[in-house]
Amino acid sequence: MLIDLYGAPRGTTGIFVGLVPLGLEWKVSSSLYIIFDALGVAVPVPQLKGALFSYPQYRTAVGLEIMF
Repeated sequence: MLIDLYGAPRGTTGIFVGLVPLGLEWKVSSSLYIIFDALGVAVPVPQLKGALFSYPQYRTAVGLEIMF
């Protein structure tokens, strides 16, 4: 944690779980791909002691992959 939150003080560390059940990849050329992850869910758990502090995040991502 970079900031203090109620129940999770600054500097604590924990686990991160992420899942992308739907992802598409288009081959543009022999070395370039466009990646589209339409549906992603991430759950960071920054503190593992006491009451667990977690919050779900829903994500969409677009990226480029260059193969050398």
